[in-house]
Amino acid sequence: YIVPDSITMGESENYTKNNQFSTSNNLRMARNLGKERRSVSIAIGYSLNKGDGDGTNNSVTKYSDATPDLVIDQKRKTDTDNRTARFSASYNEPLGKNKILSLSYNFQKNTSDRGNDVRKKDPITGDYTLIDSAYARVTKTSYVNHNIRLRLQGGKYNDPWFYSISFGLNPVTSKSRVSLMDSLIEDITQKTLDYSPEFIVRRNFTESSSLTLRYSGNTSQPGITQLSADTIILSALSKQVGNPNLRTTYRNNVSMDYNQSDFESGRMFAVIGSFNYTFNDIVADRTIDNRGNSLNTYRNVDGQMSSYLYIMLNTPFRNKKFSISVNPNATFNKYIG
Repeated sequence: YIVPDSITMGESENYTKNNQFSTSNNLRMARNLGKERRSVSIAIGYSLNKGDGDGTNNSVTKYSDATPDLVIDQKRKTDTDNRTARFSASYNEPLGKNKILSLSYNFQKNTSDRGNDVRKKDPITGDYTLIDSAYARVTKTSYVNHNIRLRLQGGKYNDPWFYSISFGLNPVTSKSRVSLMDSLIEDITQKTLDYSPEFIVRRNFTESSSLTLRYSGNTSQPGITQLSADTIILSALSKQVGNPNLRTTYRNNVSMDYNQSDFESGRMFAVIGSFNYTFNDIVADRTIDNRGNSLNTYRNVDGQMSSYLYIMLNTPFRNKKFSISVNPNATFNKYIG
């Protein structure tokens, strides 16, 4: 039955039962090395997340023209095994009286195995024994991340001048293998290099008046799923496919914070502002045809931005029994999707 004036109508019923187990362990050690502010620290960690699930998926899609109905009648069994190993080390070396040089290294390896066994009904026996090749997949992925950061810090945060300059490199190797039974569908290996600069400068004019400026930037690469050209059928009306041509995303953030207060008079004034802009952001892209079928993928866009400005003014009257407070603020967000 088609609802009047409709092009497509779909009905679906799904049932899933899942079992999940997870554990996480961490150990951290730190030690001073004799000289003031000279120190070293080491941390290790491991986490495990395993699960399995059983379920059914039934859906019928009807079209208003002579196109045959699309019927999905499946039984699913899903097994997942996610493991993460972490290691980090840092070393701090004082340079003179007011400077300190820090070097840190972080390593993380993630492995994920996911088996999606999907069966459809055998028209002869009526049992769910036939592999549904459009849905059944075995996916094995691994991510190896190295993060190296060098930081130079001058002064203490409450000194008249304080600054911190750092730069991080993040080599990443990711691998993904997608197979159906003994057939390899896709085998992707990706090696990328992310970077993240950061700069902070703070001027303390008095004990109760300061100005802080910050800039940070970081890059990120598209994930394996976003790059994969293997089409995943989500339902009779919906398919998903990655985009192998996605480019690196670069995010920028600039912020400032000025505050001034007089505790004797009770007068306070503050200005806080920030601005964010992203190059080559990765967004979801959906195309829907005139029959309601959708194709979901990803693409890069420029122009994602947001900004924020907040002003706070609080001043008491002469007798200090009453005060007036003004808090104007403004936000601007631009999202492209």
